[in-house]
Amino acid sequence: MRHPWLRKGLIFLFWLFIWQLAAWAIDNSIIFAGPAQMVRALAAQIQEPDFWTTIAASFGRIGLGFGGAFLSGLLLGSAAWRFPILGEVLEPFMVLIRSVPVASFVILALIWIGSNYLSVLIAFLVVLPMIYVNTRAGLLAADRELLEMARVFCLSIPHQIRMIYLPSLVP
Repeated sequence: MRHPWLRKGLIFLFWLFIWQLAAWAIDNSIIFAGPAQMVRALAAQIQEPDFWTTIAASFGRIGLGFGGAFLSGLLLGSAAWRFPILGEVLEPFMVLIRSVPVASFVILALIWIGSNYLSVLIAFLVVLPMIYVNTRAGLLAADRELLEMARVFCLSIPHQIRMIYLPSLVP
């Protein structure tokens, strides 16, 4: 096919059709709702004011978790780069967070903190190791020759950050 969007659209329709066939075969909307039932339910919910309040609150909590993890990951990754012993201390914790399935954290978090802040914690735990690992790796990948040149020419720390470290963090 000449148009990739047409191919993707047909693939989407194929899976939508499979979904609807499965819903007809199961024939129990409580266990497995089809796409048509889902669209009808969503259309009914969109008209309710509480729906939008819930959506906004959920986005706010997820954003809080993401923002906290992003800031923590940057700070911890930078600190682990600066103090390698800290990286060694944090490594088991980061490996644990990355390797344990999120569903396991959900059950424990429901017990520990309840459902109100569950999305904050889960977003934090999913994002933190990615930001931490990539921040540390980016700083470790900074070009040593550029850093040596910056020292020789007495380039200020803010300039080193902007010209050398930030570009190494981009990937």
